[in-house]
Amino acid sequence: MRWSRFLIAAALLGALALAGSKAIHWAKERPDFAFDPMRLSLRGASPEWFEAPMARAFYATYAAMAGAPFSLLNGESLEAFALRLQEHPWVRSSSVEPVLPDRLRVSVELRRPLAAVADGSRLRLVDADGAILDLLSADAKLPTDVEARGSASASPEGSGPFGLPWIQGLGPLGIDRDAARAAASLVQEWRSEVEMLLKRALGSQVPGLVAIDVSNHGLRLAEHESEYVLVVRGVDGPVRIAWGHAPGGVYRTRIQAEQKVAILVACLRSHPGFAGLGWVDVRFPKSWRERLRAATSEAR
Repeated sequence: MRWSRFLIAAALLGALALAGSKAIHWAKERPDFAFDPMRLSLRGASPEWFEAPMARAFYATYAAMAGAPFSLLNGESLEAFALRLQEHPWVRSSSVEPVLPDRLRVSVELRRPLAAVADGSRLRLVDADGAILDLLSADAKLPTDVEARGSASASPEGSGPFGLPWIQGLGPLGIDRDAARAAASLVQEWRSEVEMLLKRALGSQVPGLVAIDVSNHGLRLAEHESEYVLVVRGVDGPVRIAWGHAPGGVYRTRIQAEQKVAILVACLRSHPGFAGLGWVDVRFPKSWRERLRAATSEAR
């Protein structure tokens, strides 16, 4: 009797295991659990700064790497899709979570461009990490005035695309990512600190940031000159500001933004809109007045 009960129990367990295996296989093969990566949409979730050319570049790259539909019950396929999404050049961070039967909750932090680069005949964008963000060929055509100047070593004087400042001085042999990252950090500093402090002190229109010149990145050209130069829009044309070093750099002697803003405020009060000026050096709190150069002077 005991053996017969054991045999019956074993048979039941075997039947349940077989049924469970078939059920899992059936569930995995059910079309209702299939997710098509091409259904991903950023509609309603994309930030205001994410303009149409950026969206076109995002979706074009995504379409090439999205992959075929897969079952949300297949852990390997889900993990592979999450990895592909994270490796998208426009994605800074992402996470995915299956929502059965056939949806996927996707959280994406997009890389926000902070500056533009005239790389040869092609327009490229740079984010806070120095990552290079490409546009589609039709959207990456340089403005005529910039294209005429040539490569990224040229000095565009007008505002960049999407209201972004240009990065100057990266050279014709490709983009130096460390220099691009430094330029992006200077754009962030200008927008988050300098503009706010200038508006608070002057209560008037703040000169717009046009470009960051990184020609002397790492003091590679001249050890005693400013490592970075900011180009702003003055009433008489571009004004170059010797800014010194970038936030987060290796140099500990960097003058704080508040001290530099104090010099700019004093300068703008005596020369509204930087009238008549072409060069301002904010590295020397005690002798900046003696270092001012007129708009017609040659400034390095």
